[in-house]
Amino acid sequence: MAGLALALVLASPAPSWAQPAAAPAAKAAPKLTQSYHDRVEELQDQVNEGKLAEIRARIVPTTERKVFDVDDVNDSQTWWQYEDDTTFVHIENGTGRTITGLVLDFWVDSCSQKAKPPNTVHVLLRKPLRKNAQAVVVVPPSKLLHTKNEVSCLSVRGGW
Repeated sequence: MAGLALALVLASPAPSWAQPAAAPAAKAAPKLTQSYHDRVEELQDQVNEGKLAEIRARIVPTTERKVFDVDDVNDSQTWWQYEDDTTFVHIENGTGRTITGLVLDFWVDSCSQKAKPPNTVHVLLRKPLRKNAQAVVVVPPSKLLHTKNEVSCLSVRGGW
């Protein structure tokens, strides 16, 4: 389950947080670690300081696209969400290709629970992410990426 992530939604303007799917198998609700909060804060600071690019994206209809494998991207991604459902995904492009779009799978449940099939969303980047580059992809609010739970799960399933 590497690369899957959890998110916590907080009141605006404070961000919600996500964490890799290494959540304990206990029946108690998953909790986010301080180290993960620190990681997201570090990424936000890098964007604010101009050290890390931010790429806006838009959700596009599902169409026939030649999607390529992005397991390495998924394994290293970090995501978080604001209360208005704006979703941020930190991507390190180690695919050897330029990425112009992403396929995201989203579960309302935690990564360890995933009781229902995911919502699949295709997002088109407004600026391509070159190979060996990294950026925070900003996905506008969508009911398909809406988390009502404290913890949810997102996976980067493919790229094009």
